[in-house]
Amino acid sequence: MKNKKNTFSRVLINKFVFFCLIITVTGCSTLKGPTPQLKNELDEYTANKTETEKGFYESLYIEGERDAVLNFNRVGWLSLVGGDLKRSEWAFDQSLERIERIYANDEKAQEAKSKFSEEDVKDFKGEPYERAMAYYYRGILYLAQGDYENARATFKAGEFQDTLSEKEEFQSDFALLNYLQGWSSHCNGDAELANEAFNVAHEHNPALNAPDNKANFLLLFDYGTGPVKISTGRHSEILTFKDAQNTSLSTPLFHIETVSSDIQANAGNLMSENRETSDNQSAKEINVVLAENMFTQATTRGGRAIQGILDGKAQFKDTTQTLGLTSMLVGRGLTSGNGGGYYGSPYAGAAGAGLQLVGLTAMLISNATTPQADTRYWDTLPGAVYVGTTTLSKQNFSIKADLSDEQGVIEPVETYGNLQRGDGTCSFYYSTQTDPANLPSSAPGARLSWNDIADENNDDEMKAFRQSLMESKD
Repeated sequence: MKNKKNTFSRVLINKFVFFCLIITVTGCSTLKGPTPQLKNELDEYTANKTETEKGFYESLYIEGERDAVLNFNRVGWLSLVGGDLKRSEWAFDQSLERIERIYANDEKAQEAKSKFSEEDVKDFKGEPYERAMAYYYRGILYLAQGDYENARATFKAGEFQDTLSEKEEFQSDFALLNYLQGWSSHCNGDAELANEAFNVAHEHNPALNAPDNKANFLLLFDYGTGPVKISTGRHSEILTFKDAQNTSLSTPLFHIETVSSDIQANAGNLMSENRETSDNQSAKEINVVLAENMFTQATTRGGRAIQGILDGKAQFKDTTQTLGLTSMLVGRGLTSGNGGGYYGSPYAGAAGAGLQLVGLTAMLISNATTPQADTRYWDTLPGAVYVGTTTLSKQNFSIKADLSDEQGVIEPVETYGNLQRGDGTCSFYYSTQTDPANLPSSAPGARLSWNDIADENNDDEMKAFRQSLMESKD
């Protein structure tokens, strides 16, 4: 009988150990990449993309709606710099449509008020300066089409996004967008609207003066690297920014070379110098104006549309955690039965147990409301945007750029994009200092673990999102 009991005990122990081993192995299984099914889908979706494009589009496909705005912005920027304007329009339209959902009566905007939803699982919408810059790029695309009315409306919509950064209480101070509204109206022949917008831009940034009435050329230059997001505070609930800007080379200089020497300098906000480069060419050196500093925009607006909700969560956690600890300590004293008097009464045990239950519940609530700040950020944004206008009598020109440091040392700078467009009324040039080939395939802080991604593969929302991408890939 004893042997049978021992045998039975050993069988139970062996089964228990085997079960624990299975749980342990399964729990420690970590995926190192996409599942075979997802890998096949990614190959199909990115089949016609370049190596640089492939990483951007893979992130869009993998990360779904959670990072859709962020990834559509990155794809839109990449397409703009690469000269694929139609694709850029599509991407930014997708982004703007999602950005505007949160400020309508959208269910997900209401869900942001829940104290039990961690911020880093919400769909990314971006900080005010990020949302405003999405409209900046979409407006540029309208300028490229010569659609000045839609360009003005888009720049104005971007300005509106900037007003939402301070719980919808403050005025926008995004001078760049005011200036571009003015330029759009200027090219559209509406002098009254143009002057109104230029005046507002000058109020926000005194360096921005209205262009000459005859100005027909706009230059836009994205300089440096945008702000980096960092979470600080007791609960990592405070969103702060690091200035990633390289300040050793701070002044861009542009040389516009044309096939004739009859270009005229704009007397507005440009300093110009004509110099002969050959018998049939002349070059104009333009000191463009700093129109917007992204780090300043990020740090002076003081937060975003949901900043108050985040502050509320952090305060809620402190309060409930204090309540939980106090209730549990008092409850423990009551149930101990020590000290006589009230503590020794027959009702003390029940009261103590109740308080401990309240304390435990409060602690669980506190732990559920992790108020971590969202540190995902749009990493293709510049640190600053420079703008200049002038008058050109010829459409045939080339542009080169240099950077001048504080000692006046001139160094050539490689520019990317170098987009030139124009109609019979106005023309413009856009370039950036950021090399797309040097950027990561996924935005900082955006990519989940492959295990989490595998869990999302069968989610209905994810399936619908990926299907829509497949339908629009050509």
